[in-house]
Amino acid sequence: DAILSKTLEGYITSWNAGAERIFGYTAAEMVGQHITKIIPPELFDEEARIISKLRAGERLEHFETVRVAKDGRRIDLSITVSPMLDSSGRIIGASKVARDISDRKRAEETQRLLLDELNHRIKNTLATVQAIATQTLRRASSPGDFVESFNGRIKALARAHSLLTGNSFQGAEIADVVREQHLLGGQQDKRVSWSGPAIALEAQAALHLALVLHELGTNARKHGALAAAGGRVSVLWQVQSNNGRSLQLRWSEHGG
Repeated sequence: DAILSKTLEGYITSWNAGAERIFGYTAAEMVGQHITKIIPPELFDEEARIISKLRAGERLEHFETVRVAKDGRRIDLSITVSPMLDSSGRIIGASKVARDISDRKRAEETQRLLLDELNHRIKNTLATVQAIATQTLRRASSPGDFVESFNGRIKALARAHSLLTGNSFQGAEIADVVREQHLLGGQQDKRVSWSGPAIALEAQAALHLALVLHELGTNARKHGALAAAGGRVSVLWQVQSNNGRSLQLRWSEHGG
């Protein structure tokens, strides 16, 4: 911990090794200097309030604030301030103990960002599920048909989410999306083939493509080429560069 003392006028009278480590200033550089040397200008009023409470004999326990190091870094600190008394009991200054809580603050900020992102993802996913339910109900010929189609689409969405989760929801390789949706998480089906360059899709694009491929695959297995033993499906993709880059994907069914 950084431990230092100062007069009621704010001039530093002692500066320990912990203070040197945290702030980067040596004792020789700081003793005799005003405390505002390490306080951001926008927090000067905070120091005035601290002095006011010290003059009233109050002790300030573990309040969080920010100070500035020698190299300009802003450091998050937890500070305790106690009044210093002379032999007659008169308040003559203050003793400060400061603990660097920058790591904790960064962890809290990371947690907040992750929770915000999770909230955003959940809302998007629920909106997608709602849209899937609406579209499935509109096209279903019976309650049984609705359940089968809806479950299949939700499973397709879950497989896509599993791929994205493995990459911290940053995206997914298009080949992985194609494989998961056509093999349905199962073993290699020699009737299904795919080929194309390695392309990383953004999360939302990967989800959309996964649902499209699921529909194409389901139709192929029920009514198309894969409904027959000799049928085949091939998926080919490439990147075109006509006035910008675009992805072209071709679905082909043979036989059946």
